[in-house]
Amino acid sequence: MAARRDAAAREKAAKASHAEALQRETAAKNEALDIRLQALDGALAAAIRTPPFGFAALKTSPRKPTFDPGALAQPESAPTLDSFLPAQPRGLHALVPGAKRRYEAERLLAEETFAQALTEYKKNEAKRMVDLAKAEANHAAKLAELENETARQHAEVDQLERDFQAGQPEAVVE
Repeated sequence: MAARRDAAAREKAAKASHAEALQRETAAKNEALDIRLQALDGALAAAIRTPPFGFAALKTSPRKPTFDPGALAQPESAPTLDSFLPAQPRGLHALVPGAKRRYEAERLLAEETFAQALTEYKKNEAKRMVDLAKAEANHAAKLAELENETARQHAEVDQLERDFQAGQPEAVVE
């Protein structure tokens, strides 16, 4: 009988040990489940705070570059006759024989040189203006192309939204 009691006690202890192990396992699983539920609650709360998806968010709005003509924006200084003319003889220098004749010859040469410089300036200024107009036209063409690309992209997004609203499967895949 004692053997039976010992066997029964061992069986009872084994069942109790098994029940405790199951309780520990259940508690561990419940704890893991609680952690998972907290994570899901956090994800749900974050999703609720996130604004709903809108197709307008897919539309791009590129920054339009400003026109920068660089050096073409600034004309060169026009030549002035005064910067070419020789100094007039004064004082005792004016009394030196031939000083007046030499001055007149230098003045005529200075006027010719000035006329050449002025012609060159006008030619360069005309070229600068043509180059500036070309640069402005190129910039305007780039802006127009950018606007066309933007309009094209916006039209594609609008079509995608219409397809999505119509329930077309391709709209969901895109």
